[in-house]
Amino acid sequence: MSLIDLNNPNFKFKLAFFDFDNTIINHNSDTYINKLLTYKLNPSLVDNKSIFKYQYPKEIQELYEKFNWTHRMNGVFEYMHREHNIGKNDLIQCIREIRLDESMINLLNLLNKSGYKLIVLSDANTIFIDEILREHRIDHLFEKIYTNLANFNENEQLIVKPFNEIFNSNGELFDCDTKICASNICK
Repeated sequence: MSLIDLNNPNFKFKLAFFDFDNTIINHNSDTYINKLLTYKLNPSLVDNKSIFKYQYPKEIQELYEKFNWTHRMNGVFEYMHREHNIGKNDLIQCIREIRLDESMINLLNLLNKSGYKLIVLSDANTIFIDEILREHRIDHLFEKIYTNLANFNENEQLIVKPFNEIFNSNGELFDCDTKICASNICK
């Protein structure tokens, strides 16, 4: 085992961190899926910007106020599945529609070719990030992705586990001393 001396002038370590939503992609992946509900209820809105806005029941909105974004999103996925039969294929097909700007793809490729290790640190989830990166054939560029773990259950409902519940050995939500971090992921 060898130790790396960060003070050594010969040591060159290039690292680039990226958020995902509204950074690598020009959307919020969690709210992009609202178009599934909006379109189901009113197909004429398919080309309207309001397609990404959907007013969820009050109890789902309150999950964010009481807990965090990840708990709210689990409420959204459960609601979509229960009330509208939206499952795995619908979500994956929808999320794969998100396009990356060519300039972002070029930047990521340039950084990779220049020896940078690329890392995503995001409040999104593993399914959405993995699907979008694979769809654009750039998943191989990333060294590591730090985000909320997601899986589909046996009923094809998406379930998201807060990053810090998995990252923290005690399984508890993170309580950041700065009070600026969400309880599900401290950036």
